[in-house]
Amino acid sequence: MNHLPLITNSLPQTAEIGATRYGNVIRTKLTHYMKEKSYDFYQTLLQATEKERAELLSLPLIAQGAKGQISLATYVGFLTQAYHHVKHTTPLLMNCGGRLPAHYEWLRTAS
Repeated sequence: MNHLPLITNSLPQTAEIGATRYGNVIRTKLTHYMKEKSYDFYQTLLQATEKERAELLSLPLIAQGAKGQISLATYVGFLTQAYHHVKHTTPLLMNCGGRLPAHYEWLRTAS
């Protein structure tokens, strides 16, 4: 009885399973690494822009708006400007997100 054909026939399947598992391990480790780096970048960005964010939040219009102390006309003007910003930014971000490979799916979440 010759078992060689049975062993030979199972090698491609075994190699495929091994490659899939190996690929999944690499993908998992890379995703974890990228999340850590994204978090590190976010923390660095927060630190690097702390002064500018404080200045923005101290602007009279922003401070008054946060307290509900701006006129309707001022608020509508603010929303008009924000609308134009979002109108152009959102499609750009969606286009970028649509080009991401599946293993970067976690980048699409808005958390």
